[in-house]
Amino acid sequence: MLIACLRASGSTPMTKRWYIIHTYSNFENKVADSIREQAKHRHLDYLFEEVIVPTEKLVDVRHGQKHATKRKFFPGYVLAKMETHA
Repeated sequence: MLIACLRASGSTPMTKRWYIIHTYSNFENKVADSIREQAKHRHLDYLFEEVIVPTEKLVDVRHGQKHATKRKFFPGYVLAKMETHA
């Protein structure tokens, strides 16, 4: 996993960059929550600025009524903005 590769060290940090994490489809939210929990548990949560599942809101009209739904913009992917140590 991504977090297992990170170690807190005394080296100089890099700027925060976006990373793409490939997951099984329909497990994106579970993976994002797991990354946040593991980072917090290992005291690495300061490295992560954002962990998101990209979604967009859609409004469908069914039977004359509007229904708001969310659609995954990149199914099977989680985005993480974080800093790594060189």
